[in-house]
Amino acid sequence: MRDSLIEEVKWGKFVIDGIEHSKNYGKRRGKGKDLKIVGKNVESWREREGHLLTKDMVKDIADKEIEVLIIGTGFDGTMVVPDRIERYLKNHGVSEIIIKKTPEACTCYNKLYKQQRNVGMLVHGTC
Repeated sequence: MRDSLIEEVKWGKFVIDGIEHSKNYGKRRGKGKDLKIVGKNVESWREREGHLLTKDMVKDIADKEIEVLIIGTGFDGTMVVPDRIERYLKNHGVSEIIIKKTPEACTCYNKLYKQQRNVGMLVHGTC
């Protein structure tokens, strides 16, 4: 079995596979505080704007052919995921969508990653 990928989760900071991803004092480290993860691949989630998930914010990951998508809605759960976005993702081949606050989303990602599931995650690193 594979080890946990996400090693540390704090407000605005992730340590993933030994690399820090954050944005502190205007300086971005790694891929930043909002991430798109598929398997072991970590990218900046540049499309994220505001706290209402839109089709433009998810269409790239919908093309990644993943089975399960986890959406981390922030530490306070501020991000809203409308039903129409869930339908859009399911219509584009994502069979399961899990929506959780960011710390719980990361725990869930690690669990599914260890099980070698075809999993992806969009995760908001602050509010």
